[in-house]
Amino acid sequence: LRSVHANQNAVLLSDVEATELVYFQQALKESPKVFEDNNLNQAVVNQQLDEAIKKSLAQYDKDALEQAVQDSMKAQENQEDMELRKVLELSQMDYFGGGQ
Repeated sequence: LRSVHANQNAVLLSDVEATELVYFQQALKESPKVFEDNNLNQAVVNQQLDEAIKKSLAQYDKDALEQAVQDSMKAQENQEDMELRKVLELSQMDYFGGGQ
C-alpha cells in the first residue's frame, strides 16, 4: 500500500514537474516575442519623442527668426530716429545761426 501511495505521489510530482516544464518551455518560446514587442514599442516611443523634439526645434527656430527680424527692424528704426534727430539739430543750428 505504501508503494502504491509512493508511486501515486511520484506520478503527481511528475505531472506537476511536466506541467511546469511545459509552462517554462512556453515562456521561453514567448520571451523573444515579448522582447521584440517591447523593442518595437520602445522604437515607437522613441520615434514619437524624436518627432516632438523636431517640432519643438522647428518652433524655436521660427520664434528665433521672428525675434531676429523684429530686433533688426527696431534697430533700423532707432538708427533712422538718431539720424533724423541729428538732421533736425543741424537744421535748427543753421536756422538759428549756430551753424556758421
